[in-house]
Amino acid sequence: SKHASFTQITEEIIAASPQAEPARLRTLAQSLDGAIYGGSSLDFPAWKRELVHQLRPRMLRRRRWKPSHERSLLPALNPRSRA
Repeated sequence: SKHASFTQITEEIIAASPQAEPARLRTLAQSLDGAIYGGSSLDFPAWKRELVHQLRPRMLRRRRWKPSHERSLLPALNPRSRA
């Protein structure tokens, strides 16, 4: 519903995101609610990063870094054949 409260939306997000920490999501919702309606300050970019981290924690893991020239090299098409 377009008239749903932050609490209702947060509970729906928790139900749909089993990997997220429910307490942390509730804290994030309360801080947004406080910034909108309570006049408290909020570092929105940091808030958004934490929300994304809660919803997609696997995406933020570091990947093994390879130099760009190694990533762009293609393997031989038929390495066992001889010309």
